[in-house]
Amino acid sequence: MTVTPPENIESCSSRLKDFWKVHIAQDAQHLFLVVPAADWSGAGQARERPFARVVHRLAAFFGDPRREVDVLSAHVFGYGSDVPVPARG
Repeated sequence: MTVTPPENIESCSSRLKDFWKVHIAQDAQHLFLVVPAADWSGAGQARERPFARVVHRLAAFFGDPRREVDVLSAHVFGYGSDVPVPARG
C-alpha cells in the first residue's frame, strides 16, 4: 500500500508517479492519496485546484473498458476548503 502524506501542493504528474509505483509494485494493489482541495494565495484566490485534477486524471484508468493496470483501486481523499475561508479577526 502506498500512502502519500499531505504536503505542499505537488503537480498532478507526481500523483501519477504514485499510481505508477503501485502499478509496478508486486505487493501493492491499492493507492491512497491525500490531496488538498485548493491552493490559496494570500489574496484569497485559488492558485490551483489539485483535487479535481487528480480525480479526473486517475479516473481515466478505471473506465469501461478497464485499462491494463495492476491497481485495483485508487482512493483520493481531499482536505481543506474549496472556497475561500474568511480570516478571523
